[in-house]
Amino acid sequence: MEGLGTQLRLTSFSWFIRQYSSVSGKKLPEFGMQGAKENQFRRAGIIDNRHCDLVFDLVIHIDGYEDDLAILDNQTEMLKASFPANFAGGVMHPPELDAVDAWCQLYQSEAELFSTLKRLPMSGKWIMPTRYSMGNISDLLFLLDKNSSLCPTMVGYLPLTEPVSRVGSLEPLHCYAEPALGVVECASAIEIRLQGQINYFKRAFWMLEAKEHSMLMKRI
Repeated sequence: MEGLGTQLRLTSFSWFIRQYSSVSGKKLPEFGMQGAKENQFRRAGIIDNRHCDLVFDLVIHIDGYEDDLAILDNQTEMLKASFPANFAGGVMHPPELDAVDAWCQLYQSEAELFSTLKRLPMSGKWIMPTRYSMGNISDLLFLLDKNSSLCPTMVGYLPLTEPVSRVGSLEPLHCYAEPALGVVECASAIEIRLQGQINYFKRAFWMLEAKEHSMLMKRI
């Protein structure tokens, strides 16, 4: 968090979906200057994807020295400004001001946080990371057939080539990659509440693991 002049880091998070609503229709891609005619604004081709609106809660673990963490107590607005604009393949917006008074809260103990999380609506779902490994699509289909709480998802990327300098790249180095498939567990709010605080902090948090040959979201 450079805006606070500290070395604080957002190291992991857990994710609770309160509400889901499907969005019909096609979305036009934004204008860009990439492609064969880089001097002209053009739209990329329309990709037939499914879209939805989600209302969700994020629990983010902030790591840092004790002195740096103490600065956050009086810098809630700066913390809000540090939230990412993109999440899970979509755009993340804060709630409307007249809907939620305090949408960003700090907790200094696990017990205090879990006391709040126990009151989340029973209709929602925790999106939990898993440690299942699959060698092929048959393994994935077998897992989904045996456990109805599991859902397939993209969990990251596997590079197909070594990063190199490439004309038109947005970054200094570029490589081609393929998506990595995994499974998440959709756990009910009451299930996590009954399993207790220790289980939640052991199983519910995601982290980004970036290695030379993979970039994956996984369980801490």
